[in-house]
Amino acid sequence: MAGGDPYNIGYADLLENTAGTYGIEFEVFDSGGGFLIAQARLEGGVWLWITDWDSGLIGLERRRQLEAEGVTVGYNVSLYPTDPADPQSVDGQTVLASVRHQTATATMLPQLVAQALAGLSGNEHHNYDAAGVHTVTTGIERC
Repeated sequence: MAGGDPYNIGYADLLENTAGTYGIEFEVFDSGGGFLIAQARLEGGVWLWITDWDSGLIGLERRRQLEAEGVTVGYNVSLYPTDPADPQSVDGQTVLASVRHQTATATMLPQLVAQALAGLSGNEHHNYDAAGVHTVTTGIERC
């Protein structure tokens, strides 16, 4: 990914247009115990995090193998503010907007990022469950 991907998990090309459109650079980091997160810091101090639906981000090649076997991995795209106590860090306890899609395929990621960014002004949280049911809630969520 642009900005450095020491884990080289294969998402750079998939997110290239998204990164260019929004002028952001993604990097992948280990938040602990192998839980990988693709992250971008946006203007205004908002952080964008991408993980799989219920765990850390796996490599794109492995994701595509699982999808070919009929296994859904999904995505969680969330936007967080900067931690007021540490301006260089994310406040991972406060979710400003999100898109959680339980059955999203690899190629859907750019559209989910765009949807999360579009929902930021209204603090929208989009949830797509395993049956494809889409619900939307609004407001800032605290973890």
